[in-house]
Amino acid sequence: MSRKERIAIVVEGKSREINYFRSLKQYHFSSIEIDILDLPAEQNIYMLWKQLKADDMETDLIEIIRESSQVSAEKLKNLKRDDFSEIYLLFDFDPHQDNLGADDKTDFVSVLKNMTETFDNETEAGKLYISYPMIEALRDFTEWSCLPHYRCEVPLADIPHYKNLSGDKNRYTDIRKYDLEMWEMLVAICLMRCKCLFGQSLSCDTILTWYKKKISPGTILKQQLEIFHNKRLVFVLSALPELLLDYFGEKHWEKLADNLRNISSEGCGRGVLSS
Repeated sequence: MSRKERIAIVVEGKSREINYFRSLKQYHFSSIEIDILDLPAEQNIYMLWKQLKADDMETDLIEIIRESSQVSAEKLKNLKRDDFSEIYLLFDFDPHQDNLGADDKTDFVSVLKNMTETFDNETEAGKLYISYPMIEALRDFTEWSCLPHYRCEVPLADIPHYKNLSGDKNRYTDIRKYDLEMWEMLVAICLMRCKCLFGQSLSCDTILTWYKKKISPGTILKQQLEIFHNKRLVFVLSALPELLLDYFGEKHWEKLADNLRNISSEGCGRGVLSS
């Protein structure tokens, strides 16, 4: 009998991120022989980068997580890197929380670029996905619309308050109430938002082909940084549907084409940023 496949999911929080992944596991991984380990690193991406940098980016990520979190150390008991077939890192953009310190001359942009280049393969060092501006972007939506509940682009000054802003009078804040249909809708919304982020005029029949050829955590980061530098804005985009699209591929989403046609952009006042 073959050994059960094991995946490590590295997140930066103790509770909110883990609740999101419990929902993911229930609806997308329950019938697959995969054990998803959600490992709260108890630090953000910038703090993790500093630890990796101190060891010339050669440290075993699983060992870093084991040392940084007692909770994770318990989950990792008797496990090592070779026991995981894939590693995914899910972190927030959070430029106001870079934690680099006044003595560190590296800016957060360089850190993010370095991290996406280092963690670009889930079967090797791991693959990094970034939520913009943070994980609550997942719930920042209007039903069957690509328009967020709060706004498409978040000003830098609003990012520290985004968790509350995106949740204010939002009926979709309780992740425990997300079902399979909700997740399928969120995947379609993610595709529509990517199209908007990159200023593409695409039909429902061509958007998936474009996504597979052009979209990656690295290309999304590049586009987000262009908006950030030019306008001091962050385009709202969740990493979780992105991970699902990459992991399962389009064949997993039987209703994706119909869902894309049902996603409305009515009322969108955001102009095309780039071609």
